[in-house]
Amino acid sequence: MRPALVALSANAIGELNDSHVTVAVIIEMVHLATLVHDDVMDEAEIRRGRLTLGANWGNEIAVLFGDCLFAQALKLARQLSHARNLPRRRHGDQHRMFR
Repeated sequence: MRPALVALSANAIGELNDSHVTVAVIIEMVHLATLVHDDVMDEAEIRRGRLTLGANWGNEIAVLFGDCLFAQALKLARQLSHARNLPRRRHGDQHRMFR
């Protein structure tokens, strides 16, 4: 459903292109990562009739996998053409932001 909404929105304002597909992938990766982390927090053993990652591989692996999905989604987001123009955050920037 989420990728379809991205495609429909892209068609509504112009034409669907590779960037829209990447955005749909990013959205799905973030959604999956939140589900994995949620299952760990809830100590869920079953999701949609199958063992969760935590139940199958252990919570430590599940959390690392969810973190990996988040990291890959951020990496993909950074590769989008319009994201390349955004300033990069350097170590210590967060201190300057809140002064």
